[in-house]
Amino acid sequence: MELWVDDARQPLGTIKERCVLAVLLGAEGAAVSTDVMIARVWDDEPPPTSVDTLRTYVSRLRRRLRNTGHAARLSSDSRTYRLQVEPEEVDFRRFRLLRERANDTEDPALAAELLREAERLWRGQPFAGLSGLWIESIRGGLEEQRRQIRERRVHLELGLGRHAEVVVELRDLAAQHPVAEPVVADLMLALYRCGRYGEALETYRRTRARLSSELGADPGPDLERLHTRLLRRDPALAVPARVPGGSVPREALPERPVPSAPDTLLRDTRHFIGRRAELAQLLREDEVGTALPVTVISGLAGVGKTCLAIHASHLMRANYPDGRLYLHLHAHDAHESPIEPAEALGSLLVEMGVPSPQLAATPDLRAAQWRRTMADRRALIVLDDVRDAAQVRLLLPGSPRCRVLVTSRRRLTDLEGARSLSLRVPNTADAAALFTRIAEEVRELADADHAPVAEIVKRCGNHPLAIQLTANRFRHRAGRVRDLAARLAEAPRTLDVIDAPPGISMAFNLSYTELGSVAQLVFRRLALHPGPDVGRAAAVAICGLGPDEVARGIDELVESHLLEEPAHDRYRFHDLVHDFALHTAYREDSAPERVEAVTRVLDLYLDLADRADRLAYPYGRRSGLVPVPVPRTEVPFETPEAAEEWLDRERFNLVAAARPVPGVASEHARHLAEVLARSLLKWGSWGLARDLYTAALAEWRAAGPGEARAATHLLIERASIQWRLGAHEDAFLDASEALTLAEGAKDRRGQAEALAEIGATHLRAGRFPAARDHLDRALEMHREIDSPHGRAGILLHLGVLNGHLRKYERATDLLLAARDVYERLGERRELVKVLNNIGEIFLLRDDPDNAERYYLESLEAARQSNAQAEYAILVNNLGQVELARGNPHAALHRYAQALHVYGQISDLRSEADTRINVGLAHLAMHDPGEALAHFARGRAIAERIDDRLHRQRAAAGFAQAYFDLGDLVEARAEYRTSADLARGLGTVLEEARALAGLARTTEAMDGAAAARAHWSSALAGYERLGAATSSATAEADEARAALRRIDGDG
Repeated sequence: MELWVDDARQPLGTIKERCVLAVLLGAEGAAVSTDVMIARVWDDEPPPTSVDTLRTYVSRLRRRLRNTGHAARLSSDSRTYRLQVEPEEVDFRRFRLLRERANDTEDPALAAELLREAERLWRGQPFAGLSGLWIESIRGGLEEQRRQIRERRVHLELGLGRHAEVVVELRDLAAQHPVAEPVVADLMLALYRCGRYGEALETYRRTRARLSSELGADPGPDLERLHTRLLRRDPALAVPARVPGGSVPREALPERPVPSAPDTLLRDTRHFIGRRAELAQLLREDEVGTALPVTVISGLAGVGKTCLAIHASHLMRANYPDGRLYLHLHAHDAHESPIEPAEALGSLLVEMGVPSPQLAATPDLRAAQWRRTMADRRALIVLDDVRDAAQVRLLLPGSPRCRVLVTSRRRLTDLEGARSLSLRVPNTADAAALFTRIAEEVRELADADHAPVAEIVKRCGNHPLAIQLTANRFRHRAGRVRDLAARLAEAPRTLDVIDAPPGISMAFNLSYTELGSVAQLVFRRLALHPGPDVGRAAAVAICGLGPDEVARGIDELVESHLLEEPAHDRYRFHDLVHDFALHTAYREDSAPERVEAVTRVLDLYLDLADRADRLAYPYGRRSGLVPVPVPRTEVPFETPEAAEEWLDRERFNLVAAARPVPGVASEHARHLAEVLARSLLKWGSWGLARDLYTAALAEWRAAGPGEARAATHLLIERASIQWRLGAHEDAFLDASEALTLAEGAKDRRGQAEALAEIGATHLRAGRFPAARDHLDRALEMHREIDSPHGRAGILLHLGVLNGHLRKYERATDLLLAARDVYERLGERRELVKVLNNIGEIFLLRDDPDNAERYYLESLEAARQSNAQAEYAILVNNLGQVELARGNPHAALHRYAQALHVYGQISDLRSEADTRINVGLAHLAMHDPGEALAHFARGRAIAERIDDRLHRQRAAAGFAQAYFDLGDLVEARAEYRTSADLARGLGTVLEEARALAGLARTTEAMDGAAAARAHWSSALAGYERLGAATSSATAEADEARAALRRIDGDG
């Protein structure tokens, strides 16, 4: 977007200022309310100061217009804004006027010239550099209008006999919109008129294939008719046509011939949605041609195998003029027995014209007769619901000119030469579209129904048959979509709601009854597994069978599509199959059998998790109360790295096992909560960790005072989680209770760890004197009990504390000492934190190059140990390096990456830090209005979690932003808040900087004399700190100069 006055380009200000101008221009002179302006400029996330910030932006815009002599055009009142401009002064309005004039004229040459003039107004993307929902919608609309104008202008020029000139343009348009049939038609006609007949026909063939693969559709009648006329080389096509889209009149075409070959295909479904990749594969195989063109479409009951086969068959039917046959083999029919090969062959032969009396007597002779009958024919055969390869093997014609599609719940891997297409449930978008299409045949759905529909199909597991049954029931009953979604969310089993009468359960049951006895038992036992997927070892444990028997049972379930194998030796159920399997287990197995099976797998998980944790984290806190389960199993890991990988791989199963299982003893959950403490921290699963620790604590407390050691341990672990979730006071209470319990039990290690956690909690809350006191006590106690790992942790915290107090040399010494201990112990994860904090000290000392060196070293270690939370903090810190180097745009990219992770793991303290950093980046980009919004978000989080350090940082940011905006009253108030908070924290440099800002603001408002006391206090702070950094030295010099100037003036 650009502003030009007298052939000179004028500045338009920041991105948000340009967005304000765009909204006013888009209103075309109409008044725009304040609420609408805010919604369009900031989408659904306006800053708390949005009204004032908007007023500032409009004021700046008015000032810019005043410089061009047009200030009077921008008017406002208490509730609205209006910008009055003539249509000829705005390109997109001139663009629209030219289009309207072209539409009004009956002269095609003039219309084409007007449209070309409209196109010349485009000089790039509309509103380039601006973003937001409203901007995107306007941009999309304008780009669509441009496309339409270009297509119409090219079509007009084709009609004017300029086919040679527009071929290149038409190729470009067709490449951009390959299934836009009017464009393709014009390209075909232009090529034909240029004498490029073969290229015109190839364009049609390519478009037809693409329509089939991407949309599951045939070309429209206009394109079909043009193709037919091209094949006939219709002389009329050589004359420029004035028919829209390059089509020809319908009356010029002959009627289609009526087919005489047998055609027993089922009617194509009107509800076919998606399956683009699968359709493309079937159509591609149809074009390639093979010696035995057979495709087996396999999948779970109701997943849409028949629907896909029939839809694909209708798309391919033109390639098989000698017959299109469908035969249902009833492998899974509750009312009919599977059709035997001889009977099936008889049906097929009769359909192909062989009289019944002439059918051969035996299956083998009929198979030979069938192959002879089909030898010279091009036919398509769909064999639906096949039981196994033996049922279908004799039905395959020998001719490569025929095509066979087989559907089966089994994979039929023993059907020689057949291609396999394993069908899974569709994606969520296609599943939601299926529900909507069925439901809207009877009742219209509103925009607000999209979210409930997504929830409904999620509850249906995206299963097509389940969605179809649910949509059919919904459209014939009263009630809203959200009511149905709520019913499904509340139901313990989805099948209880959607499967009445039981069509899905019946389909699953038919597959279940076909299984052998071992596979049936494996099916029921795996349904009891507490986690989302299961590995081979866990399957053996829960089934209580030998490994070979379990392997055979699993293979049979996978072959029957009752069990999925998303990764090697990892298995899971579809949600609806799991519902059915669990119901079957409760129906067929006794309660003691089920409890025994679950206990076996929980024993396995506790045993392996404990050993993996000890190997991966040898220095982690432990109560020593975790029992050793019997019998022990073979360990699938031997190194710390392998143990950590195993914990990561089994993450969701271990978390599920750590939750109490109804009817099963709770000690597994109690102990797993402790065993997983290190892993939960690494995964960033903080809310989950707090819940697990709380449940385990309740169990230990119920066991009586003799379990104080376990309770102490869990309270310390929960305290370390509480502060990460922003609950500083809860963290302090947990750690204090742990200290009391440890003192009562004379547990010296517990006391040391509790003191360290209390000190760390004070440190994170900005209570630095209390932090130092507790950390010093903890350090002494760790020395007494000879705990190098615990001692290194205290040194790390003390290093961070001294960094906050700007005692950089002492901070660096402490952190390097911690690094040495962690390196000796081989503690990679803790080393990540130390290196990160050393980098932060260098950044505070105005040394971004050394800071980056340590950050990158720490980042690599975080990557290797898959430490998600630390990785995000390091990415944020690298953003700080970019900001220090004067690269705010690069910094914002880093901050966005960090915020994405924080949102996933609920790290509120780090999110507050990064939100404030984003505000600082916008200040560096001279956009204080945008910065205010980010400071507000950072402050809101800091206040919510009572984090005084980040409240001070936010206040400092607010003060500078208001100062830059010229709002000196607000700036002075924020500088005072920043100084007060810094004084309470004991951070001398931050207090001095706030006082210097207060001095500048006071001098601007009340004169130099009134600012003297603030300059003097600021200088005292700088001098007390010493030359901590080059920037601090420069700031101290500014204060001295200000005092000399004021005293000299006096």
